[in-house]
Amino acid sequence: MSTSENAYWGKEVAEILQIGESTLRKWCLSLENEGYTFTRGQHKSRAFLDHDILTLRRMKELIQNKDVTLKTASEIVVSTFDKGDRTRAVLQENGVGEPSVPAVPSVRQEELLMEVLERQERLEEQNRLLISKLGEQQKYIDEKLEKRDKQFIEAIRESQESKKLIASALEQQEQRERAEQDKGFFARLFRL
Repeated sequence: MSTSENAYWGKEVAEILQIGESTLRKWCLSLENEGYTFTRGQHKSRAFLDHDILTLRRMKELIQNKDVTLKTASEIVVSTFDKGDRTRAVLQENGVGEPSVPAVPSVRQEELLMEVLERQERLEEQNRLLISKLGEQQKYIDEKLEKRDKQFIEAIRESQESKKLIASALEQQEQRERAEQDKGFFARLFRL
């Protein structure tokens, strides 16, 4: 490790990345399972260098923003990580020249990239279908609400008409009763 490169402990890195320490440990184990190596302290604890933090930031971006699984994110990060970087730093410390590393992407990198692109396309297609379904559902709801409103208004009109008819019938009955009362005693007695 060169003297100009800062080293951080797990707690500091977790705070920098705004993740939990247990999440950081899981990510580190996943990266190590894919062949990534971290600098270790006296008690086998990980010491994180600046480039390790950049690697972990890339992991965070893939997992949280791109909806990639932990294993796939680890594979992508490790495959894009120039394995010669760490070796180059050690060789420079020891005074040995730099090794040559080809800049051609590996077949595995291309496969992972294609997998991520296919997944993104599937997600975009699912989003389009969901938006379409939501539009259809909203149209159905609007139609049902409009139909319900029309039925409700029609029921109110019918109710009002019924009340008018009942009021009219009651008024006619009252008029007949008044007319009956207005007739004399003998006219009521001898109804013809």
